[in-house]
Amino acid sequence: SMISIIIPLGSIVLTSLIITLSKPIGLDNLGFDAWIPVISSSQYMESVWNSVVYAVIAACIGTLISIFIAYLAVKTRIKGRSLPDLLVVIGGSTPSIVIALALIITFSGNFGLNLYSTMWIMVVAYLVKYMTMSVRTIAASLSQVHISLEEAALNSGASWLRCCKDIIMPLIAPSIVAGWFLIFMPSFYELTMSLLLYGSDTKTIGVLLYELQTYADTQNASVLSVIILLIVLIGNLILNKVSKGNVGI
Repeated sequence: SMISIIIPLGSIVLTSLIITLSKPIGLDNLGFDAWIPVISSSQYMESVWNSVVYAVIAACIGTLISIFIAYLAVKTRIKGRSLPDLLVVIGGSTPSIVIALALIITFSGNFGLNLYSTMWIMVVAYLVKYMTMSVRTIAASLSQVHISLEEAALNSGASWLRCCKDIIMPLIAPSIVAGWFLIFMPSFYELTMSLLLYGSDTKTIGVLLYELQTYADTQNASVLSVIILLIVLIGNLILNKVSKGNVGI
């Protein structure tokens, strides 16, 4: 199974390093010549930047909402506390194309709010699709914080906010970071929803990669693929480090 992973990824890396595609592969035909026009292209780098920005915004908003939903489900006894968690699960299990079509119908001005061709419709799509794992990770960590710790703090005169700041947040901090990356990573390289929702100014790296491959620009597509792989690899290493190997993509 390792070979089936290494060979395709290796071929992408190799293709991105070939100087002349029509010549045989050799040390004299390998270099970073194909990388220079891609990295120096404002059009390409704008798509990379868009992907990073949208994924960061989605991850920040999604992590805050995930903390609230996880706390509601695990630490409270409010009636209907499991409903937000259920909605997040439904969103995560809904096919991407269905989510994209639903957002187009909802946010094209028919219901008073027009987000179409803006970055916000992309962010909402990423939140609907990818918050599930973040909520699950944070909820699992919260459930391990024993109620006696909170009770001891409250009995000692600490406020609920002080209890959260000094006891709960430090204990679940690794899961919050992990939850952030679990939204950021798939949002960064998402294609299906982005392909239906992007506008002229909101093209992402997934859409650009699809276009390059469709128009047979194999080498530029390979360079962008390697950039995605590097970012995903770095993110995965951080995720594994923070979660001590328990969470990864």
